[in-house]
Amino acid sequence: KNSAQASILAVFHVLFAMFIRLSPVGILPAKKLALAIMACHSFKPCNFSAQRDDDWADNLGGTLRATLAKFRELKNDAEAYRRCLSKASDDEKLKILEVLELMQ
Repeated sequence: KNSAQASILAVFHVLFAMFIRLSPVGILPAKKLALAIMACHSFKPCNFSAQRDDDWADNLGGTLRATLAKFRELKNDAEAYRRCLSKASDDEKLKILEVLELMQ
């Protein structure tokens, strides 16, 4: 288990803010997320890897869910929050806090 990396969380803060608006507790069902990813892929292809589309959607969904778990960890664990934000720039802190404020 790795600690949250502020630079990664901050880069994708808009995406994760949208996810938090859909699920304020930050938990997305794996199957529904994979289906949503496949629906986006069928509209406009976005799998440029050698993986089969189903495997790719599952892997991407798992990565998104794991990153949301990092946000939940920051929200609930004061020490993880302190460690992550101590390494973050002011801009990264603002972006991460924006997402955390949306979470319940």
